[in-house]
Amino acid sequence: MPIPRIAIVLPCLLAPTSFSQDDGPARGGSELGQQIAEPIDQPPADTILDWSVRIQPRAWLASAAGDLRMPGGSAEMTLDTLNLDEASIRPVLELDVQRDRWRMTVTGFYLDEDSSITVRSGGSLGGVGFSAGDRLASSLEYFSVEAMGSYEIWRYDPEKHDRWPDLDTSVDLVAGVRFSSIEFNFDASRGSVGLGSSSARHLFATPIAGARWRLGLMEQFSLETELNAGGFTTGSDHSSFAFDVSTHFAYRPTPNLGALFGYRQLLSSFEDGSGLDSFEYSGATAGLYFGVELRY
Repeated sequence: MPIPRIAIVLPCLLAPTSFSQDDGPARGGSELGQQIAEPIDQPPADTILDWSVRIQPRAWLASAAGDLRMPGGSAEMTLDTLNLDEASIRPVLELDVQRDRWRMTVTGFYLDEDSSITVRSGGSLGGVGFSAGDRLASSLEYFSVEAMGSYEIWRYDPEKHDRWPDLDTSVDLVAGVRFSSIEFNFDASRGSVGLGSSSARHLFATPIAGARWRLGLMEQFSLETELNAGGFTTGSDHSSFAFDVSTHFAYRPTPNLGALFGYRQLLSSFEDGSGLDSFEYSGATAGLYFGVELRY
């Protein structure tokens, strides 16, 4: 009588199975199970840098005004007289890098103006004399870059208050330095005859400090105002002073893109040299600006 197949298979299934420690597949499976069971190490939360970057290219409809004195003479002349006070679009770029309460800002602008006029009355500038009817050609180049650091000293956090949940406002203290490069060229002529020329180019570094106030509403609208001032002098032959105030309104339809509109006025006073070799400029650069805001 033949033995049923199930009688042969069943003992094999029920028999205990053993593997030696040298059995590769068994060991590999055990290690794989341990790897799956062990949690994956994560970096500490405080080592993950939470940086935010903001870029603001702007167009500043600004004009320069003030009094100018060139080396070689003691007479002063206004930029208005030389027709160097025209309002034009000036390029401005601002870069912000922020983490937590700390923020670093770099801002720069460039102003370039030139003119050629026929004077109505005589005078002199930089030791060059001219009379009514003479031709005066002049140019002004003004470049400024400032690096500022700031720290948030107070903030109203809507997440911690039930009242005014859509309001977000803060106050920062700011400090840094502004570098200003000014170049002025002047030439006088009578017909085809040159009467003389004068030029000057100077670089100034001005430490500044101030405060910034920001008001945010519903995460889409914000108002930001900043005021700073400062000065530096080595005595009687080199000095620079500045007072700067700006405010702008921003609208962000998306978290990473927005538009802004504002006003800025920068008052400056520069002096380099002494006696007849002194260069002096005291004036203001002011006007409305508009631009875009990119956030990352």
